[in-house]
Amino acid sequence: MKLISSLFLGIIITTVTSCNPMGSESLIKFEEVITESDTFSVSISLTTSEKNHPKKLPITYDVSFSKAPTSFINTDVTFNGTANISDYTVSGSGTSYQISVTGITSGSPGTIIPSVAANTLSDTDGNSNELSTIAASDTVTTNGPVLAVSSGNTNTCALLATGAISCWGGNADGESTVPAQLDSAGEASQVSNGGTSTTGFSCGVTNLGKTLCWGDSTDSQTTPTVSLQSDGSTSMVSVGMGHACAVTSQGQTTCWGNSGWSKLTIPASLQVNNSTSSVSAGGNHSCALKTDGSVLCWGQNTFLQTSVPSDVDSAGEAIAVSTGSRHSCAVKTDGSVVCWGRPDGTNNATVDTDVDTAGEASNVDLGGLHSCSLKANSSIVCWEDDSNNQSTVPASLTNANSVLSVSGGDQHTCAVESDGTLNCFGSNINGQLNIPAGL
Repeated sequence: MKLISSLFLGIIITTVTSCNPMGSESLIKFEEVITESDTFSVSISLTTSEKNHPKKLPITYDVSFSKAPTSFINTDVTFNGTANISDYTVSGSGTSYQISVTGITSGSPGTIIPSVAANTLSDTDGNSNELSTIAASDTVTTNGPVLAVSSGNTNTCALLATGAISCWGGNADGESTVPAQLDSAGEASQVSNGGTSTTGFSCGVTNLGKTLCWGDSTDSQTTPTVSLQSDGSTSMVSVGMGHACAVTSQGQTTCWGNSGWSKLTIPASLQVNNSTSSVSAGGNHSCALKTDGSVLCWGQNTFLQTSVPSDVDSAGEAIAVSTGSRHSCAVKTDGSVVCWGRPDGTNNATVDTDVDTAGEASNVDLGGLHSCSLKANSSIVCWEDDSNNQSTVPASLTNANSVLSVSGGDQHTCAVESDGTLNCFGSNINGQLNIPAGL
């Protein structure tokens, strides 16, 4: 038997010749040569836990290499999106790394698309990397420096895109002195503030779902219900005049602080799991949007502020609710606003003609004696009390696609504009309109 082998295009060709009495016979065998690929690929994807809140910093990306790079540092990363990235870090080892975006330049909303250019890195075999890949669905669009705003009685607070809370204005009771657990990047997920005309307090929800409050504590309003003081306990919080309410992570309503007018006496139907979508604490009353789409209010009813009208007291009729000092409003499922109570103490609450018809409103937020609504076209309208120009909306905020959210305070109003910056108007007696630079 004779063996002859040769290599051709990565295939071993072996000819086997054997001799027998009838003659010789040749058999050809093909054997694939398996060689290690020289491909050095890089894949970038949004971390799974980030997909539910992609507009909030820090934003983390997973970076996967087909082979371990000899090194991977900050300068190896470029950003091809339209947002101006000011701070980011690279960490990891082996074939798994992460890119964490922790800052964007103030007033520069846009897309974040991290990339590793071809031939930037080398693996341990000396191969250069290919251009990184990233799915279109993992492109993040930021809103700018501010995610949300809350207008209180004496001050204003904002949830920044960095995940920190910033407050300004009145601080006589420490209502603008944000706790250390909420004033740094990545620590907060929500903020709400309120108080009386001369006192103030604020509450925030940490990124881990715990409620923290600060400011005036005359009625223990800065001491949340015990069940809210642990991680993973809080869905959202709302601050009123002397009390606050929250929706727990189990979907129950809980309230604390001043107990006058039975405003801490929560209806039984809101104390069961998965009963509450959101809650709004007002002057001496509160209202909740139940998970079935109906509105329920309790507390003071001197001005009929808890007398929920029949068009939002049944399942499937409302999508949002907000409370003021003496009145309440809701957005119906058809996109119109309905209000009840007597904000001036005498006359029934009204609804601006811009949002009293189906399809015109997407949200509503009340101040002390005035009302504001985010319209379906992303502009705002305010009405009722305008004694301090808190209902005189700046012209730029009446344009379509100009506003992301609005918040009514006691005597002032603030809105987050479409570029993620703030615009506040109304009373500035405590400096609540003095927006910090960059916001």
